[in-house]
Amino acid sequence: MKTVTVAQPDLMSRLVSPLSAGWQRGVAEAVISLRFSDEDQQRATLLAEKNREGSLTPEEKQEMEQFMLFGRFIDLMQSRARLSLKQSQAA
Repeated sequence: MKTVTVAQPDLMSRLVSPLSAGWQRGVAEAVISLRFSDEDQQRATLLAEKNREGSLTPEEKQEMEQFMLFGRFIDLMQSRARLSLKQSQAA
């Protein structure tokens, strides 16, 4: 039996459909306001620095990958939210 591997960003993109609109204004605005906390942003910066230095532990690498995955998900959601707002303003 052949196993098909799907990259997570591709799966997220299909799930979120960032090129589709249709969200109500309040939902779109709430999604656009999503941000990592200051503490999380500082941690992600530290992990990125350690990664550039090549000094990440396996646990830190996994944590960094989680930041990247969730960051990509938020980016996709916000893309759809901006498109929804743009289309609602044009209507």
